[in-house]
Amino acid sequence: MGVGVGIALALALIWSPRAAAATIIHVPGDQPTIQAGIDAAAQGDIVLVAAGTYVENIDFKGKEIAVKSESGRMKTTIDGNHAGAVVTINASSGQKPMLRGFTIQNGSDGGVITSGGFPLIERNKITGNTYCGEGGGVQASFSGAVIRFNMITNNHQQGCSGGPGSSRRERRSSAPTTSRTTAPAIRAPESGSSTNRTRRS
Repeated sequence: MGVGVGIALALALIWSPRAAAATIIHVPGDQPTIQAGIDAAAQGDIVLVAAGTYVENIDFKGKEIAVKSESGRMKTTIDGNHAGAVVTINASSGQKPMLRGFTIQNGSDGGVITSGGFPLIERNKITGNTYCGEGGGVQASFSGAVIRFNMITNNHQQGCSGGPGSSRRERRSSAPTTSRTTAPAIRAPESGSSTNRTRRS
């Protein structure tokens, strides 16, 4: 095991509340696709993805797991093939799922869509995605998501009219969203707005 992979696994274990019981599922070694790895994972497990391009749209299915690349975002790509959001993470209260180290591209309903819980989305390159709304990079709704150290570029509006197509717009969620990306500072909600979401393009 390389030093980089060892450090990455240590970070995943720290983030997971069930670190002691975590099973590592290798893709494609143990499961042929990332989604198959997610489907096979139990709460607290780690889906560790080898370098390559994976043409699929993945859904964490409410599981508190870590989905990570072995070799980082420059060597590991999830390509949504314009078939919907590339990554969907819906978490329950208190859950801390993780997405780390991928290029996420060609989503037709956004790059990453997350809601609820405290997901960690870090060290990804999120690019070339579209969304019928305020940008297509990351959308976090009613979430305490930690979104940091990502490259979020060249995502834009498509398939509808009106609204800011390539804007980066962020609204505060139930807990602060930490972001160290190319996005500007967090904006407060508009007066009278009850919407609670974060979007980045």
